[in-house]
Amino acid sequence: IVLPPEVRREFWVEGNRFSPEYLEEMAAYFLHLSLDVSESTLPYNTEILMRYADSSTCSYLRDKYEKDIKKLKKNNASTNFEIKELTVYPDQNTVRAEGTLNRYIGSKMIQTSEETYEVQLKTYRGRLFFQKIKRMGEKDED
Repeated sequence: IVLPPEVRREFWVEGNRFSPEYLEEMAAYFLHLSLDVSESTLPYNTEILMRYADSSTCSYLRDKYEKDIKKLKKNNASTNFEIKELTVYPDQNTVRAEGTLNRYIGSKMIQTSEETYEVQLKTYRGRLFFQKIKRMGEKDED
């Protein structure tokens, strides 16, 4: 069982089923790695995410994060996401996160917006894999 660095709640795993608490903990960790980023942290965070990534989405994820790194570097930008609520859909291995996304240029906050993200996960042979994070209302790039 792969765990985020900090686990705040008890959970269970049974075959290819994971408790809602485990899905919630992992989704929060993946959101942190994807959205609490700057040009200096995103390369490391991407490497961590690739360890959890489903093999069918590795190429897509690596390309996406490479584009994000270039954009952050070009603009001296960073973001952080403050989670307000997580809703788990265990039968779909999906977690929706509502919260506030803060955007910065240098050290100056330039925008704050209320956003909803969907973390899509996949189970295979008793393991949970990261597939992607999608901002709700955004078109799929697949």
